[in-house]
Amino acid sequence: MKSRFYIAFGVILALVLAYAGASWYAGKQAQDQIELALEQANLQLGAAWPVGQERPTLRVQAYQRGWFSSSIEYAFAYKDDAGHDQELRLHDDLQHGPFPWRGVRAGEFSPMLADSQVRLLPTEALQAWFDTQQGASPLQIDTQVSFSGVAHSMWQFHPAKFLREGEQFDFSGGQIDVVFNQRQRTSETRGAFDSLVWEDAANGERGEFKNITFEGRNAFVGEEDFQIHNQAQIGQITVTQPDQPTLTLADMQVKLDASRTGALLDSTLAYGFGGIHVDETDLGQLQAGARVEHIDMVAFRALMAAWEQVNPDDADDASLSLAAQALLQGKIKAVLAASPSVTIEPLKWKNSQGESQAMLAVHFMPASADAASDEDIGTLLERSLRQVHLKLNVSKAMLLQLIGQLDTGDDAERTRALLSMLFDHYTAGMQRAGLIEIRDGIANLDVSYQAGEVVLGDAKMSVEAFIKLIQSVMG
Repeated sequence: MKSRFYIAFGVILALVLAYAGASWYAGKQAQDQIELALEQANLQLGAAWPVGQERPTLRVQAYQRGWFSSSIEYAFAYKDDAGHDQELRLHDDLQHGPFPWRGVRAGEFSPMLADSQVRLLPTEALQAWFDTQQGASPLQIDTQVSFSGVAHSMWQFHPAKFLREGEQFDFSGGQIDVVFNQRQRTSETRGAFDSLVWEDAANGERGEFKNITFEGRNAFVGEEDFQIHNQAQIGQITVTQPDQPTLTLADMQVKLDASRTGALLDSTLAYGFGGIHVDETDLGQLQAGARVEHIDMVAFRALMAAWEQVNPDDADDASLSLAAQALLQGKIKAVLAASPSVTIEPLKWKNSQGESQAMLAVHFMPASADAASDEDIGTLLERSLRQVHLKLNVSKAMLLQLIGQLDTGDDAERTRALLSMLFDHYTAGMQRAGLIEIRDGIANLDVSYQAGEVVLGDAKMSVEAFIKLIQSVMG
């Protein structure tokens, strides 16, 4: 009888020790995964942060690892708009696998590496938000991490309404769903918030955002190579100010695609507004976008650092010292060495009477090796232009309707008639000179510059001749 008891006790003890060992191993693996996730998060922050501004950082402030659970504190350090150092702190109650007790209690019996519950900690900057929750954390992040390195995270923001420094905030709360694959270094994000209202009672300003949704997929390779695909939608933005018409933007869409290979960055940013209203007036729809290609980020950051070092009072390079210009010229040449390009497209404004649009593309080439060392910055950029392409399509009917909607005074009709006459006068002169073509009430300009020549339709001319042509029309 005793032998059976000892055998049973031995088996139970072995199972307990085996589970304890497995839990300790899971805790060690979880710590490795957390360190990897923090590294990836900081890379993503760096990729998304504006060049020339100090990047925020996310780090482990304290890590106490036990056999079956760990207590972790994170710190998110950043600078506010005034340049002051700020810090957010979070606490993580991490339960180790293979069967975290929280998951078992919730009926989840699948093996996992860890179960994490992160809560925001109160700080001076966030105290007003905490007060709305009676001291509880306004943000909860619950994450389950598999042994394969996939982490599924749910971010829950609680509703809040509070007053801070004379400004009132009313936040609906919302949820973000994030899936990390830490081994493949990818993440997928989806989120939604119903509303955010900001109001300054002192000056009567108010802004309201409704129906905010966003999603994205990011992938990192190596230290800094990445691919980013993010988009967001806002159902309605309303801005009100005293003695000013109410501005309403409907169906706003923002899309960002970016990739970096080595030092070179390609990026596209696009905005779209399904409706623009001033009070009850419908001003139509607007699309705007920009694309940059072959931007050497190492060289560009060096240029921004040099610009901050020079720190001129006047943006005009003529006010710079010779030493400052020489410093900036070297940095600009390094950026131009990658043959970067900048394109503004699309730029479209459409209303019930028509559509106007524009496109501008500027392509650079490496600076000439025989460029003079004392050459001014404007001349350097001019000599490095490979091609400039400008297209304009201006609808007279669309333009006149827009102006008529914006000008509602007593002389609105007279102003509209005058602008119609001026439009006809100048476009007719430009058409006779060969600058533009007019088709169906739309003035079309298509001009490009390359290799020292201006191409206008089928005609080629020097820059001087093109300038004289414009002066002849405008004079």
